[in-house]
Amino acid sequence: MPRDSVGETFLRGLQVTDANGTVQFTTLYPGWYSGRVNHIHMKVHVGGTATVAAYDESGSHVAHTGQIFFPQDVNDVVAQVSPYTSNRNRYTSNAQDHVYTSESGSLSQLALTGNPNDGFSGSITLGVDPGVLSRAAI
Repeated sequence: MPRDSVGETFLRGLQVTDANGTVQFTTLYPGWYSGRVNHIHMKVHVGGTATVAAYDESGSHVAHTGQIFFPQDVNDVVAQVSPYTSNRNRYTSNAQDHVYTSESGSLSQLALTGNPNDGFSGSITLGVDPGVLSRAAI
């Protein structure tokens, strides 16, 4: 039975872009869960007000909702490293993930360098039209 996620944050965070629309953050390599491959959820808000302590989304709208994926060969290597080896969910590949396959996941795949022991560095360029209202929800 799935665990209730009400009130949980599951490593959610907020990153504010600079004047060029660039954001940089550090995180861990995500695991996989039932029926889903390793991925990061994202939601791009346009407008609102950011302070050091919080983001007030009043007056903002969501211009993009999506997911960032990882190269399959890297997922395969990471799956063989602790603590991922103790994941009790059946391993799901990019090709088996319904979101990856139905929403062109290969177009939102990070370019990675590094390894599981020392860590990875990744980058991706996403084009977001700030005037568009996102239809999808996370």
